[in-house]
Amino acid sequence: MADASNSSADCGLEPHDYLEVKFFLISVAGSLIGLFGLFGNASTALILTRPAMRNPNNLFLTALAVFDSCLLITAFFIYAMEYIIEYTRAFDLYVAWLTYLR
Repeated sequence: MADASNSSADCGLEPHDYLEVKFFLISVAGSLIGLFGLFGNASTALILTRPAMRNPNNLFLTALAVFDSCLLITAFFIYAMEYIIEYTRAFDLYVAWLTYLR
């Protein structure tokens, strides 16, 4: 116990070689795809809820757009946040995030 330093080599938290690729593919590109999906779902819901467009089929499609938006938001918070935290090495934020998810 001569050296009690808390370096990343001691705790085994070395960054992966592919961390930047994973960050950009999942966090950045995935978030952009999710934003386009949210925009598409919002425009679909707005168009299909107009009085002239109200019928049972369009009500089903509107509900599908709303729940797809919920899925996109949930996927962002589950997948993208994990890689954002790992890339920025904000592990105290990761502990808070895991505490919130439980």
